Order: sequence, then C-alpha cells, then structure tokens
Amino acid sequence: MEFDEYLLKKKILSERELLTALDFQSKLNTPIGKILIREGLMTPEEVLRTLIVQKKEGGRLGEVAARLGYISLNAFYNVLAIQSRENMDIGQVLISMDLIDEKTCEKLKAEYMKDVSSEYGTPPLF
Repeated sequence: MEFDEYLLKKKILSERELLTALDFQSKLNTPIGKILIREGLMTPEEVLRTLIVQKKEGGRLGEVAARLGYISLNAFYNVLAIQSRENMDIGQVLISMDLIDEKTCEKLKAEYMKDVSSEYGTPPLF
C-alpha cells in the first residue's frame, strides 16, 4: 500500500483532495525518461522505443530498457535515486497545498511505516 492510499484509507484526505494532489505532483515532477536523457544515459529515441515496448509488454521502465540493452539496471537505479532527490513526494505536495502541516505529515509517515512494516514485514519506500 502506498502512502497516498494509506491517507485515503485513514480518511485523512478525500478522494478529490488526493486526486488534486496527485495531479499537482505529476505536473511538478520530472519523468524518469527526461532524467535518463538529461544524464546522457539514453537518447530520446531509445526512451521512446522503451516506452512503446513497455506499453505493449508491461514491466518497469528500467527493466525494459535493460532488456533492450539501452542501460544497465545499476545505472537505472542511480537515476531513480536522482529522481527521488529532485521530485516531491506526496507528503511534500500535500504540505505545499496546505492540506496537511509538516508535523502532521511526519507523524502520519511514521504511523504508515509502522503499520505497513507490521503488515508486510518490510518498511515501505517513499
């Protein structure tokens, strides 16, 4: 379960508020394909081909790109780390939209991590 689903389940947010926040987040954040191009790891054509194959066959973008020989999984994980540093997580978006305050967000994240860890046996990733 993702943090945004958790907030919905706990009735912290309405479905409308969550959809608005997710839309806002998608407009702010840099897609992984743009980062791959910017970092010089893939060409625009390779990203496009990867997205086409991903749409047809499914799978994660990095796995598809690696299978096609465009990038190693290790390099892709490094790009995911870059994306994580650059992009706002849903908690940051909710704070910026004044839907929750920072202290409440940190408390909810801690509760989420505890609940998900006990349910699945591993801590969630943000």
